Formats: sequence, C-alpha cells, structure tokens
Amino acid sequence: MSENVKTVFIPSSQESKSGMFGKEKPTDEVDGAALARQIETVCNGLVDSGYQITQVMPVTSGGNNYKNGVGYGYGYGYTSGVIVIASIV
Repeated sequence: MSENVKTVFIPSSQESKSGMFGKEKPTDEVDGAALARQIETVCNGLVDSGYQITQVMPVTSGGNNYKNGVGYGYGYGYTSGVIVIASIV
C-alpha cells in the first residue's frame, strides 16, 4: 500500500508548576517557540522525503475550573498540538 498522504501529530509542550501540596499541575500555557521548531523539523523532514506540505491544522483542547459553592466557573481553550498533512508531489 503506497503512502500518498501522510499526517503527523505534533503535541505542544506545556509547562507544569508545583501546586500547593507539591503535585505537578499543567499550566495549559503552550511554548510557542518550541512548537514552531518542532513544526519546522517535521515539515523539513517531510519535504526531504518527497512530500509537499498541504496543511498545518491546530488541535484545540479545553478545560474548566469550578469551585463548588463559591459561585464562579470558567472555561478556556489552548492549542494542544498541530496536525501536519503532506502529500507526495
């Protein structure tokens, strides 16, 4: 089976901070510079292998926080990675 189309998921790296009780908690802050370097590396590798990049799509995830009884809650989204789509030239 030939691979005329190739997709690659590149997860974004997220920082973690220590919580109040010493547990690691993700901050949902994406390191954009690191993600850009990963995209560049993957795209260059695909082009060197004879593929043409046709699309780079962000993958958005979400989260929420709600304090029961306090009366507030909020939701938010962040880029959890990208999907690179390439095809044989």
